Amino acid sequence: GGGGGGGGLKVFTEEDRVEDEKRRAKSIADAKAAEEARKKKRDEDEAKFVASEKIRLAKEAEARAEAERAEEARRAKVRAELAERAEIERALREEKEEKERVERERREREAREEQERRRVEEAEARAAEEAPPPPGGAPTARA
Repeated sequence: GGGGGGGGLKVFTEEDRVEDEKRRAKSIADAKAAEEARKKKRDEDEAKFVASEKIRLAKEAEARAEAERAEEARRAKVRAELAERAEIERALREEKEEKERVERERREREAREEQERRRVEEAEARAAEEAPPPPGGAPTARA
């Protein structure tokens, strides 16, 4: 059997029991402190992450806003260029229409002048045919 010296169960004295309770209490307190430290670190890490996410999102939002401003500026420039081009085209069209109007009026005036010249010639020719021969026997237009 079993009745030798150091191999049996140790008998707890009151002092041993108090020491054991102190160790257990310290162990529980250490575990609670370690859990508190882990929780505090986790909360700090989460706060840092949230702060960095806010910064990242703010930077992304600013980049989007900057891109939108740049796009709006580009569109405004394109609109201005289109308006300028339309203004130039309008001015060129008006200039061309003015030249065409002046040319048309010149042709109409020349046509009226030609018509008037022919009318005068025809009237002179009729007058010459109807007029008596000039004195002195000079030849007439009917020669």
